[in-house]
Amino acid sequence: MRINQSLISNSQQQNPVERSTQDIKRYANYVADYSGAPPDSWVLIVHYVMYIMNRTARSVLNHRTPYEKLYGQTPDFSVMTQFQLWEPVLFHNHLTTFPSTSTKILVRFVGFSDSVGNAGCYKVYNEATGQTLSRALLFPLGERLYEKYGVEPYPSRPSGEPDDVLTH
Repeated sequence: MRINQSLISNSQQQNPVERSTQDIKRYANYVADYSGAPPDSWVLIVHYVMYIMNRTARSVLNHRTPYEKLYGQTPDFSVMTQFQLWEPVLFHNHLTTFPSTSTKILVRFVGFSDSVGNAGCYKVYNEATGQTLSRALLFPLGERLYEKYGVEPYPSRPSGEPDDVLTH
């Protein structure tokens, strides 16, 4: 039996881990800044960033994604292009009774639900109840719905790399 050990004092073993932790923190700060998410949602922000980073190609993996390296298949990127973190979205309230004023509930998009539901299942945060839910069918807010629901229009994402945006 062979036992492999890691030495904390060996900087060559720690540098890749420290580097990826720095990247996660940097991108999480970037996402938090442009999204307007409250500071207490930092765990959701880190999960969002890690989900995207694990599905982004890396040169050290021969231009493959960590997800592809682990599972042997190319990840589905289409779910990542629909919404941005903390974007206000609507989902159908299946508990409404007739007559009802609205069959939709306003929530915030907070990530991707890869272990619940189908491939297009998302995580949303209900500010009214404080619950994080998984929902498959979300509706983006159009211009007229921002006013109806009393929500500020979602800011457009800044262009450029996080370091470029944060230093200017």
